[in-house]
Amino acid sequence: MIANCSGDERGKLHGGKAGDNNGREWRLRGWYNRPWSCVLRFEDRRVANLIAELAEEGAGNNHIGYDQSQRLTFWKQLERNGYHPKNIKVNCETDCSASTLAICKAVGYLLDIQKMKAINESGYSGNAKAILVKAGAKVLDDKKYRTSDKYLKRGDILLYIGHHMAINLTDGSAIEKKHEKPTATAKKGYTGEYPALDNGREDKTGHGWYQMGDGTVTLKNYPTQIKRLQALVNWINGGSIKEDGEYGKNTTSAVKLAQTNLHIPVTGVFDYTTLKAAKEYKK
Repeated sequence: MIANCSGDERGKLHGGKAGDNNGREWRLRGWYNRPWSCVLRFEDRRVANLIAELAEEGAGNNHIGYDQSQRLTFWKQLERNGYHPKNIKVNCETDCSASTLAICKAVGYLLDIQKMKAINESGYSGNAKAILVKAGAKVLDDKKYRTSDKYLKRGDILLYIGHHMAINLTDGSAIEKKHEKPTATAKKGYTGEYPALDNGREDKTGHGWYQMGDGTVTLKNYPTQIKRLQALVNWINGGSIKEDGEYGKNTTSAVKLAQTNLHIPVTGVFDYTTLKAAKEYKK
């Protein structure tokens, strides 16, 4: 699946009403051969997964439509709404390249990556390759990446130079469902302790959790449980986030990556669904 932004409600490039007036101006659709010139990939899975997540939010928000003559109004609304397309409540417009560059720039702000913060959101498909390479993307121009979705990863950016851009949302069938840097404990399975969760409130043992407004989860006054959670997602991801007992941005991103690896909905919320999937997970 890809997030595709390619025309207004009349199938035109500009002149329509602001916002997505038919639900198809920015939408999710199956991969197709444009043909693509290359694929741009951010190797950091936190970055790639967040690019895909924001693209899904954009496609799902009908306040965001397509119009090349008003293409930068989307970025202005992103800035005003915490860099998340889902929060936009004012009709605005974008196009294929402006939406992609704006999302990558937003990821820079959300993850505090200076090179991505510096992305020129007013770029277009003709210079987007240079812009994204400068921001840290790797260019994949082998035929297997350009002519099939088989080798694509979630968060890959499809580029037809001078014509079109789109964001890939799902791992292709040839992508191995394993981790490049497994931890030592991965050899025999997880040997640590699991975090304790109740139904979203603090129980008598203090093992409860509550969901914050920004989507993060806090195990109230129980950092030991958060450390167990962090150790578990480190094992799943083959990662090394600091096990500090605080459920901050890094832990939220790690939970999202773990949920991607577990093939469950990506929310950043470590809930019972995530815990159950983690217990059943085999390296």
